[in-house]
Amino acid sequence: METRLLITLLTLLIPTFSRGFIFVDVDENAPSTFLKSLSESEFVQKGVSPDKVTVQKSDLFELKPNWDFVTLGPLDREELCPEIDATDKCVLKVMLFSSTPFVTLTLQVEVNDRNDEPPQFPVREKTLTIPENTPPEGAKWVLEVATDRDSLDHGVNLYTLECEDCDADSEGTFGLNMDKRLDGVLLPTLALREILDHESKAWFTLRLTASDSAGNTDSMTLNINVSDVNDNAPIFGPSKLQNTIAEDLPVGSLINQVSATDLDSGRFGEIEYGFSEQASLPETVKHFSIDPVSGEITLIKKLENQGGKQHEVHIFARDKAPSPLTDEMVWTFIISESNDFTPVVNFVGLHSTAVPADCVIPEGGQFKGEVVGYFEVIDEDPREFGDTTFELLSGHEFLQVLDPTAEMKFVRLKKSLDREVTQSITVDVTASDCRDQPAETCPPNRVTKQMELKVCDSNDNSPILEHPNLRFDIDEELPPQLLVTFKADDADIGVNGELKYLIPQTWIHARFFVMNPETGELSSSEPLDRELLGSRVEVPILVTDKGSPPRNTTGSLIMRLRDINDNPPRYINGPGRLTLFENSTIDQEFGTIRAVDDDEPSVPIVYSLTSESSPHFDINPTTGQLKSLKVFDYEKSEDREFDVYVIAAEDQPNGLENELHIKVEVLDINDNYPILAPVQSVVTLAWDLREGDPVYQVSATDRDSGPNGRVQYCLQNDYHGRFAIQAQTGLIFMRHRNNAFIDKDQTFILDIQAHDMADEIQRKQSAVTLEVFLSSNLTMYNDTLPPTGLVNLPLDWRAMQGMLVYAAAAAGCLILFIILLWVCLMLTCRKRRDPKRANQRQFGPSAPPGAEHEMQISQRQNRISMASYSDQIQYIRPLDDDVENQGSLFRNPHNEESQINGHIHDNPLASAELFASSPLPKLRMEHMSSSAAGSPVEFSPHPQGYGTMPGGLGSLGGHSRRQMSEPVDLKANYEVTHFTQFCTLCAH
Repeated sequence: METRLLITLLTLLIPTFSRGFIFVDVDENAPSTFLKSLSESEFVQKGVSPDKVTVQKSDLFELKPNWDFVTLGPLDREELCPEIDATDKCVLKVMLFSSTPFVTLTLQVEVNDRNDEPPQFPVREKTLTIPENTPPEGAKWVLEVATDRDSLDHGVNLYTLECEDCDADSEGTFGLNMDKRLDGVLLPTLALREILDHESKAWFTLRLTASDSAGNTDSMTLNINVSDVNDNAPIFGPSKLQNTIAEDLPVGSLINQVSATDLDSGRFGEIEYGFSEQASLPETVKHFSIDPVSGEITLIKKLENQGGKQHEVHIFARDKAPSPLTDEMVWTFIISESNDFTPVVNFVGLHSTAVPADCVIPEGGQFKGEVVGYFEVIDEDPREFGDTTFELLSGHEFLQVLDPTAEMKFVRLKKSLDREVTQSITVDVTASDCRDQPAETCPPNRVTKQMELKVCDSNDNSPILEHPNLRFDIDEELPPQLLVTFKADDADIGVNGELKYLIPQTWIHARFFVMNPETGELSSSEPLDRELLGSRVEVPILVTDKGSPPRNTTGSLIMRLRDINDNPPRYINGPGRLTLFENSTIDQEFGTIRAVDDDEPSVPIVYSLTSESSPHFDINPTTGQLKSLKVFDYEKSEDREFDVYVIAAEDQPNGLENELHIKVEVLDINDNYPILAPVQSVVTLAWDLREGDPVYQVSATDRDSGPNGRVQYCLQNDYHGRFAIQAQTGLIFMRHRNNAFIDKDQTFILDIQAHDMADEIQRKQSAVTLEVFLSSNLTMYNDTLPPTGLVNLPLDWRAMQGMLVYAAAAAGCLILFIILLWVCLMLTCRKRRDPKRANQRQFGPSAPPGAEHEMQISQRQNRISMASYSDQIQYIRPLDDDVENQGSLFRNPHNEESQINGHIHDNPLASAELFASSPLPKLRMEHMSSSAAGSPVEFSPHPQGYGTMPGGLGSLGGHSRRQMSEPVDLKANYEVTHFTQFCTLCAH
């Protein structure tokens, strides 16, 4: 016991240089820093000069001539040690050695962390769905953990949570709790502070912010979707589980089984289990799987002992509701130790390059007798199982192991190697663990391995061009094409032998050429312009390998550009389409073409038309003005569109020319009248035609196109609404029938008008007369006769006699009507002489203002019809109580009670009043006589809410035929028509 204590004290008193290890530290991102003076090291004691000492990681550290060991520049801890945990230290092992004499020294440089990395969330946005009836007590959700590459002291130390769309009532609904993992990392947990109400607020937008001690922050959006229905979360029995697992436990073994209960039923009560990936360390969870139904935890990957370290796994239980509820428990365990790892032997080269990628032995005579690498034996078992032995079995003619018992078995190269002769050397090695341990307590694991150590290639050969200088003649303005191909070779391999062909981008004309960097193909990227590049162009070429540092060679392509006349005239205003109205005069100019010569702007341009152009056009050779040579008729299909090909030519020897294709379109004007097809002289029909039965169909054609050729039809006289015509099809049908006004043998003369749909100024129309005879010998609705109204039967003498009788009766009625009309006119004139008396008769002493403007009807059997396509019109009634009112309802597809006709009979002085549910808009109609002289007639709202028409409209007597145009609808869809025996309306 005393002897062992003495040895320990002597070891502590011996300087650190004698043990071969030096421990130093340096701050991260510090500039070039002094670490340690090696003036008292074994190198100095054995007479080794500083320039003979090789420093591993020479890109980071340097040994000064005064034996000061320093850093070359700032060290980035996160880049040098990317795999370490936040709690681990970043320690770099740097080895210094000399070959003759052989001396080694290892420095362990700890890079102290500085807060230079900001926190970062793995996702920018996450959505959580939380049922509205989740109780605030114990409701929590582990949120995303922000990572910080700095150490734990400089990592995330604060999380904050704020609501972006909360009001004063919902501001405190959620809170944030902080937990810590076993490694010290903060776990932000979302906590529910108040009961959620889906109907009050179904969505929350929260912002989670992570901060470190330096004030660096990162944020993510947390969306909370508040759902309803499921109101019971699964509950684990014990909230914690702890046990010990043997390191050599076979894969597939059952380790634990967890269980939770849920008071809900159905899918809301079905529970599934899983590992919480956010709260658990990934390197721990990857060893296990959990059955989502039974909760059994099974080993799926072999465990590795980590010196009795405690591990933690978070397990959740979740129901199967659309918005599942969860509960979590923590399972902690410790892995017991065993000798279950086999030693692994690797060779690490000290002078290796990247060519090829896995080479370890350097080539070249300068490395003979030098230390070129070392064998490394790795055993992941604990110390008592991991002490190893090593032996080199073959390859002694190339390599010499200096100390097989050392931690790093350094190797000296016994002979120089040439990669072109020896690409690799093969050695056999063996290693075992449990050194100095009895086989009974520690059965050794042994490995024997044959290793192929590849020889590295150095970039010692430059590329060589087969033809470094090429000459080439070419015309200018040729399209982009392959010019020449350069070929080069490099004796090296890998990246040292991979070649890249380039054109220096600093060359002023580099944009005109493109070089394929892999094949060496040199092409023009656009037509070469001699006026821009010159007659002689020398293209520089650079060929470089991809070694480090790269080697290169240069070459060139000398080109001579031959000049050509390469610019034809260019059109300035070359339209693709021109238009011309039909019936335009001959020599009508309708467009001008202009072109210029970019080669020589002063060269005059001559314009002409090709033989392929339409012969109906010509062009001024000097000005380029196009003109027509004929009068076009759009109605002829061959006169609608023409192709014109214009040639613009340079007015010089061997001048270039350019062709322009123009489409000339002839536009239509309204120059044709609608042509009505001939009609029968007399159309004989059954006398008992009913409303809606067809009478006759006329048709018209118009040679124009568009609205100019679209035809509509109307009746100039419809016999008090008895007949109507469909505006689009020309079908004449029985619109209204009243047996009291129809004789069995009666003739109707229908004037039919067809007009196009051009504007009012250019509109054209045609007319035709149709004679319709309703015969008493024909019937449509008698079973003994054919069931059709469109028949023509010969008339017998008895029918003729009947027709004469009816004609005489009609003449008598006409005479009687004229007498009654005269009486009505006289009464009307008397009433106009005394308007107040007339108003008092209609309205009493308190007649409303403006009553004298009401419509007066003096003709016998007049009819006023108001057709409404809305629900505003309620009814129509006469103003005079002694007027006989025979009203009949029409069926309206929109409202059966909204369209009413009233008939006024046998009263020389009668007025009609239209009542409406709201004031009617003013309608304006045009009252025209046969001489085309017209006067406006207005239908205005009455001051007391009912509509009236001016009395002037009621005095349309006489035998001259008059017509009234279609009323204009301003605010509602009304149609107002006024019929007398001598005044008819052409309504569309």
